[in-house]
Parts: sequence; structure tokens; C-alpha cells
Amino acid sequence: MTNHTGTTAQRREATRLDTTRTIHLPAPPQDVFPLLCPVREYDWIEPWNCELLHSLSGVAELGCVFRATLRDCGEETWLCVRYEPSKTIEYVRFALIGLISHLTITLAPDGAGGSSMLWHTQSTATTDAGREHLAGSCHARYQKEMAALEHMLRHYLKTGTMLRGLGQLPTLSEAGTQD
Repeated sequence: MTNHTGTTAQRREATRLDTTRTIHLPAPPQDVFPLLCPVREYDWIEPWNCELLHSLSGVAELGCVFRATLRDCGEETWLCVRYEPSKTIEYVRFALIGLISHLTITLAPDGAGGSSMLWHTQSTATTDAGREHLAGSCHARYQKEMAALEHMLRHYLKTGTMLRGLGQLPTLSEAGTQD
């Protein structure tokens, strides 16, 4: 690949994984959207822990930056790159193991008083450790984690309380759509 100065850049096709999940929730988008925030996730995700690094409002907003340590990828720094209340929120996530992920969450009314949430993640490995992570059972882990998050969010939206005592994220069969 030659740039405008005549030098040649090295090109290496990075490993990339796209994952998508649609979640149906028992609340309208305007009730769900505020919960997609690093601060509000303390209300409904157990366990959740993050360090808010930058936010003028104290919650999710365009340009919000926070750091979280996740079981699967270790420490990640998140940057909110799109913020459209009740519709869409996007984060770019930088994991120390060598992954850059672009997470897009889109909400739409389902016509029955609830919401349809489309959760799309595109992860790109930037190191050997990142490639190993994506080559492993990453897709299965993603689906398991998403099922658990759906279970916790549905419970919170129905009861206004956090689902406690799971110890760790439940398996797919444990985290079905029933509470």
C-alpha cells in the first residue's frame, strides 16, 4: 500500500469477529437507554465495577471515557463515540490484550410497549494474544454473556431490583428469557 508520499505501509489483515444479538425487553426504549451507562450498570449488573475517567454530566454521554476490567478480556478502556438518547449508543473499547471492539446498541419500540435491542460488536485483534482470544471460543462466550446480561436487564426492568446471587454469569440454559 503506497501513500501520497511514496512510502509503503505494511499491510497485515487483522483477525476480526462480528457478533450480533437481538434482545426483546419489557420496557420502552426511553426506559432502557439510560441503563446503558457505566454508572447506571451498577443498578442492574452483578458484578459490575468501572472507573469513570471522563464525563461532564457524570453519566454516559458523547465523549464519556471509562475503564473496566472484564473477566474475558481483562482491562478495557471504553470511549462513547455516538450518543442518541432512546435510539443508539456506541462505544469503542480498547482491551490491553490487543483487541479493539466497536459496540453498537440500537433500540426500537417493539409495538407492544417494549423494546427490541440490537447489540452488535465488531472486534479486531491487534496482537497475538488478541488473535488467540478471537480464535478461541469467543463467539460461544459472547452468546453466553449476552444471555446473562439479557436475563439481568429483563429482571431489573420488571422488578426495579438487581438480580443477585448468581456468583458468576449464568449459562445459556440458566439465563433464558424467563425470570
